[in-house]
Amino acid sequence: MESGARNDVTTYNNLLRLYLGVRSQRLSGEIQIDRNLLLKRAVGDEIISYAMFILDKNTGNFNFFFLEEVADAFYVNPRNYMFQVKYRPALREKPLNYCEFILNLIEATIRALRASIEKAEEEIGILKHLKEEIEGLRGC
Repeated sequence: MESGARNDVTTYNNLLRLYLGVRSQRLSGEIQIDRNLLLKRAVGDEIISYAMFILDKNTGNFNFFFLEEVADAFYVNPRNYMFQVKYRPALREKPLNYCEFILNLIEATIRALRASIEKAEEEIGILKHLKEEIEGLRGC
């Protein structure tokens, strides 16, 4: 439980679907946003939250918190698109409101997607170079 490692929570898609009321599995141009639902959540007429209960089976210690309470910067792993938090994150005295939370989640997701694109472009370049090297070999 004292580890600084991050714990996979769920994919960013699942969190966006939960918090934004999106019904489709993947984000696409055909997403319909229910503005009334978002407004209800923004003004506090409807409360939605994702909580984590983490149990250390070695020590029996546990931790319980809502994602809105996490004080650390949000992190979406660009390799597997998982929203991650530390096992024992720093918690806010006052949780983020709905709008602050969802905007932070969207920004973390954008950063992860950009990092994923950059890494993919780098890997494509390496693969193209390897292909050229192999094509240049005699017998291939």
